Amino acid sequence: RRRAADLQRLVEAVGQIPGVTNAGITTNTPLQRPSFDSVYSIEGRPVVNPNEVPITAHRVVTPDYLRAIGVRLLGGRLLSDSDTADAPRVVLITEELARQAWPGEDPIGRHIRRGRATDTHHPWLTVVGVVGDVKEDRSNFRIDRAAWYLPYAQEHSAAPPNLVIESQADPG
Repeated sequence: RRRAADLQRLVEAVGQIPGVTNAGITTNTPLQRPSFDSVYSIEGRPVVNPNEVPITAHRVVTPDYLRAIGVRLLGGRLLSDSDTADAPRVVLITEELARQAWPGEDPIGRHIRRGRATDTHHPWLTVVGVVGDVKEDRSNFRIDRAAWYLPYAQEHSAAPPNLVIESQADPG
């Protein structure tokens, strides 16, 4: 909780710099190496072949990170400051993850969790929004990879934070 609070204070301080329109923190920026990935399971959908487990790019972010990189909201809502450690666990997913996990269905309100179907260590996460795909894969940037975004306030991450800033000011 302390780390999430410290990162939020940093984002707020950077947001006060003249010309900064959005600022956020993520465990991975698009095209960064190494990429943090997670195996996931979908509530009510057992994996048919245990050797083929679905994988998603795993991103832990502050609420304004997705605004800072200009991601398009397609349905539901973005992460917000109300997604605290004491609030219900949530996740924001990309259009590609929605296609893979719930083809032809609305994923909002559905549940997904980190790990294999037999792994009960991680809690179920409620999908609160779907965003446009982000080119996450440096090795094959031509494909749309499945990705999810979890709020720092709800997810422990020891990964080094990356500060992303959108500004109208001169970068110098």
